Amino acid sequence: MNIGEISGLESLDAGFPKRVFKTSIILSVIFLVYSLFFYSMPVTLGLLIGEFISICSLKVLLRTINAFFVVDKIVAKNGSVKKIVTLIGSVKFLFFGALLFFVFKYLTVNIIALFVGVSIVQIVIFFKILGLLFVNHLDKSDNGAAEVLNQSKN
Repeated sequence: MNIGEISGLESLDAGFPKRVFKTSIILSVIFLVYSLFFYSMPVTLGLLIGEFISICSLKVLLRTINAFFVVDKIVAKNGSVKKIVTLIGSVKFLFFGALLFFVFKYLTVNIIALFVGVSIVQIVIFFKILGLLFVNHLDKSDNGAAEVLNQSKN
């Protein structure tokens, strides 16, 4: 089932990924500032590292999609695109795995804060899509109410 079937939306607009990225950064900064004032350093450090991983992962994904999944480029490089994307994904996860290894080995971080930091982008995407569905539902309700009013006038 895709989002178009659920909401009646044809597709998400082209600016959606950029808005998700900007909102994720803004929310990350808000969480970090709040954490600096009200929590201990391990919580703030866990949040910082998790947010770094989440935002960098999103940026790599967006660059990969923009670089390799444009219609003309897919036709031109049909066999090598899978290999390149697989290599980029593998290097990304190896880098983040090594980063987490060194973080757990040499630093004291709060695991829950790290999990929240890594989940920032997914949380933003979830709430942005939920907001789109809600607005679409309100538009349908508003159109239905307008039709009822028009019928009652006639």
